[in-house]
Amino acid sequence: MKEIIIEGLKPGDILAANVMSARNILVKSGSVITKKLITKLREFGVVSVYIESSEEEEKTAEIIPEKTVKTVKFKIGEYVCRQGDESEFIYILKDGFLDVLVNEEIEDKLTGKKKIKKRKIAEIVGYNINFGEIGAILGVKRTASIKAVTPSEVLMIPVEKNSFVYSMKKHPELGISIAETMALRLKETDEKIRTLSNFTQKLEKTIDYNAKAFYSLVLSLSKVFAENSNEIWIGKLLDFLKSHEHYNYATKIFRKNTLNTIEENNTEKDETVYFISKDIKEYEKEQIICNEGDIGKEIYILVAGRIGVYVGNHRVATISARGSVIGEIAVLTSFKTGQYQKRTATLKAITYTQIVIIEGSQLTQKINEDPGLIAQINISLAQRLPEADSSYINLRNNIIKQLQILSQEELYSKISQTFNSHLSLVEFILKEEYKLIQLLKNKVGIDSQKFKQEFDTL
Repeated sequence: MKEIIIEGLKPGDILAANVMSARNILVKSGSVITKKLITKLREFGVVSVYIESSEEEEKTAEIIPEKTVKTVKFKIGEYVCRQGDESEFIYILKDGFLDVLVNEEIEDKLTGKKKIKKRKIAEIVGYNINFGEIGAILGVKRTASIKAVTPSEVLMIPVEKNSFVYSMKKHPELGISIAETMALRLKETDEKIRTLSNFTQKLEKTIDYNAKAFYSLVLSLSKVFAENSNEIWIGKLLDFLKSHEHYNYATKIFRKNTLNTIEENNTEKDETVYFISKDIKEYEKEQIICNEGDIGKEIYILVAGRIGVYVGNHRVATISARGSVIGEIAVLTSFKTGQYQKRTATLKAITYTQIVIIEGSQLTQKINEDPGLIAQINISLAQRLPEADSSYINLRNNIIKQLQILSQEELYSKISQTFNSHLSLVEFILKEEYKLIQLLKNKVGIDSQKFKQEFDTL
């Protein structure tokens, strides 16, 4: 028999020893594990049980010492961990409600002195929720404090010897659970990023169109003024327009080189170290590894070379670090059900490339054979989550700036007022320019309102 934590149990396992609670037998040995039974064990706060295993499994299984895993009860207001603490544990919320707080420096209005205030940024609520894994995996200090809002129970798994890899080799089943949680979080963030990216493309296209029209207007006014230099008001209007920040932006857009080849120049460098193994698959330069829209039922691990990540015809990322795990989200979020989802990007070899391919259907087997694999997958996910969160925040901030660029109603109102003050002359030499101003004034107002409303729903 072997000891296994509750998170590693699966329906069909057979108990090898009685499960006790308060000196009473909760479940008898020989019972077959079901989903209902797993729920019952969790409700009674059972951390681990013994299940039947083959002699071979007993020889190779690494028993989880009881002292390494513990359930801790937190009262209202007690802290599970504090910002700045060493990341010594991975946590699983078994029951309760937790607040995620960050320290924020503010200035006291009366004394002018700086003081620290805690600001709530998120909640952890529900059952069987992993948290704190990124700090533990990356070996960094806690970036937030976790505080109990209601009486809460938290399973605490130490990261032994300050090594996540070591811990995952001892508890591969826990590693799978953590990887699934992070994969779902990353998938949700990626979907938000994709939504914002699509919105940004539409917004940029509209801004570019309006900016080019504005630049054309300035060129046309310049031509008219060159032929009617005695009309001082046109010269003053041109000076105003050319000093406006929107003119600098419009100039860049109008003259922008649309070729996207510069990025490619620094990514074609070939690798010089390769590996030979029956598990390694080779791809020649420009060869497709998988296509956007393919069913994502494989995980890829980069051994050597470079891989381009393409959405449509645009390269959005280049992967070159050996050991990088790619395509794991599609597999981890669905490998247990077998209902694999479609790839959201195309992977293509930029140089001669070598990768290891792991079928989703064989993932559990591969992890059991090599527990270090789940540690590698978790490390890859943990590194990408903060990057994805940062990308999401940057995208939103960039959109806010773009909406300000789009919103030029005040500028066009001022131009229109100037034209209206010289309407008789305008009808004679600036008739087309006047029509363009009225069209742009209305269009910018409509565009600005439409995009702001859509952004509020994202």
